[in-house]
Amino acid sequence: MTANSQLQARRELAAACERTRPRVVLDLQQVSFMGSSGINTLIRTHRTLTTAEGWLRLAVPSQAVIRVITIVGIDAFIDCRKSLPSALAA
Repeated sequence: MTANSQLQARRELAAACERTRPRVVLDLQQVSFMGSSGINTLIRTHRTLTTAEGWLRLAVPSQAVIRVITIVGIDAFIDCRKSLPSALAA
């Protein structure tokens, strides 16, 4: 995630968090790199959504992003799906 795409994602995720029982599927198909800022954004968003009785689900992450998510351990508490239809249907 670049600084610009991360800023846009934060704005959109913040708006989603304001809904009642927010449910968010984040399509990561175009994300080829995720650093600590992106990881922190995912963790903060997950916490905010679960506090509001909602959830965050990740869809179609690249192998590089899957590696980071697995190493950091995010896959233990944020649902991650291999396809967008699967993420939307679950």
